[in-house]
Amino acid sequence: MKIITVLAEYNPFHKGHLYHLEKIRELHNPDYIIVLMSGSFTQRGEPAIQSKWLRATNAINCGADIVFEFPCSLSTLPATDYANTAVNIFDSMNVVTHMSFGVSDISIDKLNHWKQEMEKPELSHELSSYISKGTSFPKALEEYFLDKGVLSDNDKSLWRKPNNILSIQYLHALDKSINMIEHLPIKRNEEFSSASSIRTQVLKGKYNSIEDNLPHLMLSSLQSEPTFTLENYKKMFNIISYMTIMDRLIIPPYYEKGLNNRLISSLKASDNWHQLAMTMKTKRYPLTRISRFILHQILQYEKEIYLKAIKASWPLKLLAGSKTTAPSLMKEISANSNAEIVTNWSDSKRLDPQLISFEQRSTDLYETLLHRTMRKNSDATHHFLLTE
Repeated sequence: MKIITVLAEYNPFHKGHLYHLEKIRELHNPDYIIVLMSGSFTQRGEPAIQSKWLRATNAINCGADIVFEFPCSLSTLPATDYANTAVNIFDSMNVVTHMSFGVSDISIDKLNHWKQEMEKPELSHELSSYISKGTSFPKALEEYFLDKGVLSDNDKSLWRKPNNILSIQYLHALDKSINMIEHLPIKRNEEFSSASSIRTQVLKGKYNSIEDNLPHLMLSSLQSEPTFTLENYKKMFNIISYMTIMDRLIIPPYYEKGLNNRLISSLKASDNWHQLAMTMKTKRYPLTRISRFILHQILQYEKEIYLKAIKASWPLKLLAGSKTTAPSLMKEISANSNAEIVTNWSDSKRLDPQLISFEQRSTDLYETLLHRTMRKNSDATHHFLLTE
């Protein structure tokens, strides 16, 4: 049996994502496609543009068999932990044979070469002199590889593409897969606009400019269903301002205490979320890392939660599935693994209560902001969706 997994955000689901799922079916003829999808917040440290249930349903309507939720305490982590914990969840199913991901104009051999260079034991020591200049890790690594001849000038544009960097982390993680899950790269169709450019147009209300890049169902859902707007971002800015005034700042994992001082000074010079992030950005802390920092402050994502999250045996939390294939797929997983399959985090009998609370709180915050009314126990009030 061939069961292929995809780690995704679908923020929003666009024609590039549809192309990926169609190519998996066309080229590899899997028995099932499983999607592990970020919930309310994404790896960039941003709120998703629409609810996780709506995005999951869109994925089912476009070819996935089942969508499980990638927990917020994992889906908002840097690339290494993001990839490692996702593969751990795939391993826990005990039925997954392949993980598929998109790559941009590059061979898997070159990605593997870069991966092997990143695994060399001397890298950490030799890279320290580059990082000490105040450069971010990705930029320092690029400069180091250029100096060592690992990257050519022609490689730089490929190296800088986020999908390729993430693909290297997937390859790292798959090397450690206890079930020897194989990689299945699919070359991206660069004719389609990226999700980030589509989100920018949605925030501006310019739907006409994106209609060619979205399946029809996705365009209609963006126009008719609640979307995360600039007004919602304003509320997030107000929350972080209030937390700062009330001395509620923490030190999230991966960050130094001094960044809190930068947050405080930057708040004084900013009047919205995006201006705050841009003001805080430095050579060492690029925009994505700053966005994660601010989000983790709002969610009160402390190191204790992080350490539990990366070691936890996570249940498989259902978001949506195909009526024709999801039931048999769930039976297959249940017959071959001990992984819990739940529709609500609190249904888990094994998950640490602190992690349950964090995941519920994250969803409730997002849903409250999205719908502009108080939401509590949102996961309990949304049922697993089976679609045609």
